[in-house]
Amino acid sequence: MGKASSASGWAFTGVLAAVMAAVSAAAQARQYQPGEMVRMEGGEAYRIVQCFGTGEWDDCEVEAFQDGRRARTGTLRMSIRNLRAGEARRAAAAGQTAAPPAAPAAAPRPPNPRPAAPPVAANPRGPAASMCTWTAPGPAVTARTAFSQALARRRIFDHYAARANGSGSAPQRVGVVFLGYTPGASYRNTVQNVPGQGAQRRHAGAPVNATVHTFRSRHMVCEQYRDGTVARRVVEGTHACYVSRDDEWVCASENDTRITQLDQE
Repeated sequence: MGKASSASGWAFTGVLAAVMAAVSAAAQARQYQPGEMVRMEGGEAYRIVQCFGTGEWDDCEVEAFQDGRRARTGTLRMSIRNLRAGEARRAAAAGQTAAPPAAPAAAPRPPNPRPAAPPVAANPRGPAASMCTWTAPGPAVTARTAFSQALARRRIFDHYAARANGSGSAPQRVGVVFLGYTPGASYRNTVQNVPGQGAQRRHAGAPVNATVHTFRSRHMVCEQYRDGTVARRVVEGTHACYVSRDDEWVCASENDTRITQLDQE
């Protein structure tokens, strides 16, 4: 009886230690530093230029590499969530047991619990008819939702809304006013042999054979903070939308984004 009790105690201690180790690993979620090379499966890698936060929905500006060579000129943006997931896939493919912490692939973005509020009048020196609104432009989308202008606008909104939690310097809520949308070409992300560079994907961030939809957007981003201040900026640039390997729509900014800060209210 004493031996059985002792064995049970050791088993419980082992389970508790494993649970505590898992909690500790999750608490120390992977973060990225400028210049760091993030390696994924199949020779794919991304060099960190800069990150715009440390949360899973924050973005990092990266340079894309394939088999040790630059995969495209300029930079692109990838979420920390997708970078972590790519490292986890590489670790799993290599049979490692301690993959970098990553959220479940199908987990939805955190909902915005703040209620809608009446529009806040924009500064008259801003763009015409620019009223800050705080509601999402249409319903949430899934990987099965067909691409459309409505999907593109919702994913742009989601990108900003994921940061709005009122903590630290983050805004309490955000709104996006769309001022222009110009559809672009759609193409299949094939692999091509580029002289001097080897095999390259047409879009370095999208999976091979994924359909990439491009468009140009001009929109005003409104951010309201705890003291009631509303900061506004106009963002204009090209986006590329595709379903990622993590089974979610990504509408990444390309490297031609222009930002114009407007007066605060």
